[in-house]
Amino acid sequence: MKNRLPSIATAALSILAASSLAACVSVSTNPPDEPQRVVAASQAPDEPQETPAPEDTPTPEDPPTPEESLNPVEGDDDVPDTDAVHEALDRYVEAERATIPQVLKENPGVYSEVAFDKEYPDMATFTYTYATPVDVKQTAAALDDMIPTIESFLTSTVFPAMEAYGVVPTQRVRFTYLNNDGAMVWSKDFASS
Repeated sequence: MKNRLPSIATAALSILAASSLAACVSVSTNPPDEPQRVVAASQAPDEPQETPAPEDTPTPEDPPTPEESLNPVEGDDDVPDTDAVHEALDRYVEAERATIPQVLKENPGVYSEVAFDKEYPDMATFTYTYATPVDVKQTAAALDDMIPTIESFLTSTVFPAMEAYGVVPTQRVRFTYLNNDGAMVWSKDFASS
């Protein structure tokens, strides 16, 4: 088998960029009674954006922050409503799933299957199945070497996007890579601070 280590590492890094909704979209902030829209970063929203009121003069029309939009558990102001966090995670994962065709298109022949799912209360899972056999030890080592890059990407992009959807107070992500026969190649969980 030809040594595919450089292309695997490159594909793994590109998949992180391609698979993150936060890398290619932004969430508009609509008033609480309107549904949120996901707008591609390269597209202009279909409505003009209102200039927000200065911070020192809040108005009733100001959209709530992610934490404010959740119903706290009675008796504890720091604990968000579990149902609201689950719904927020559902929305985030559904938006990520919409990027799967783009991920496959940008990595032709690399993956036979890409699946994005969730584990309550706060984890998004990203599973990639290679289209052809890969050397497990070499691929796992290449992905281990990328952990600092992955952590930086998650901290700067993915976790803030999950929080913007209302996945609070913590966000977690699991990346799993499977060989073409379904055998485990590499899996790692990451969590926000």
